[in-house]
Amino acid sequence: MDAGGLALFAVSGADKALSHGLNPVMATLLGMLTGIGGGMARDVLRADIPVALRAELYAVAALLAAGIVVLANRL
Repeated sequence: MDAGGLALFAVSGADKALSHGLNPVMATLLGMLTGIGGGMARDVLRADIPVALRAELYAVAALLAAGIVVLANRL
């Protein structure tokens, strides 16, 4: 469930950034930050330590998801 939520937030953030005319690099970074922010908000509401601070690959997975959306949009 966590991976699905991370991917959904990262993809929707990158897509929204592209639809507003941001350049591809900024859209990728915004998608990554959106994905991480959604997971952190969930963890804070549950009173847990955010996964982004515990897992090393959490931000990389969000960056990859956003990068794939941006690359697919460019192609």
